[in-house]
Amino acid sequence: PPPAAPPPPEAPLVRALLGAGKGEWARGVLRYALLERPTDWPVLVPLLYEAGAYREGIRAAEGTALAYPRPYREWIGGEAERYGLEADLLFALFHVESRFDPYAISPTGAKGLGQFTWATWLDVARMLGEVPGDPFDPRTNIRYTARYLAWLYERCGAFSEPLKTACALTAYNGGIGYTLGGVRQEGDFWAFLWRQAREEPREYLEKVLRAYAHYRALSQ
Repeated sequence: PPPAAPPPPEAPLVRALLGAGKGEWARGVLRYALLERPTDWPVLVPLLYEAGAYREGIRAAEGTALAYPRPYREWIGGEAERYGLEADLLFALFHVESRFDPYAISPTGAKGLGQFTWATWLDVARMLGEVPGDPFDPRTNIRYTARYLAWLYERCGAFSEPLKTACALTAYNGGIGYTLGGVRQEGDFWAFLWRQAREEPREYLEKVLRAYAHYRALSQ
């Protein structure tokens, strides 16, 4: 194999800042380096991930294997196993929903890694039989996302694969009532998906399945 590229000159400073608890400063150093030397992205992206700047790293590495990191691997793998889900599918979901930013907030107010509205967050807390946790806590959000996606799979149980996964993901984006109601009206899942006026469900499903395919390919 070709020799590994040397680390960027910012690496010692960035790691020292991270060790001192100055993560935002470290991320600023890396953002500036990427702006000044965009062609250095192959060595800067791993450092961006190390500093928690997944959104910037994914954007810089778009179209390459480096654009599909696996942060929170232990938590995501554990929750996937608990609920009978594929870890690669959860990675793909978080990749699309938040780019692994635990503090992400959408224009509609959805929060955290899995981008939950407050109403859905409360519903999942009731499923778990617990007081609602903090949606900005990554471990809690991963746990709620896995539980919610598993519940959606149960509600889509009339379908066989790959339609069951497509149904669950579409429902994650648009709601289970909206999804199953549309399927009943059209008489077929694909007819529902392609005949509706809104582009978002189609685009969302395509994005998650594309990311899922990349994660699965990289796992082999």
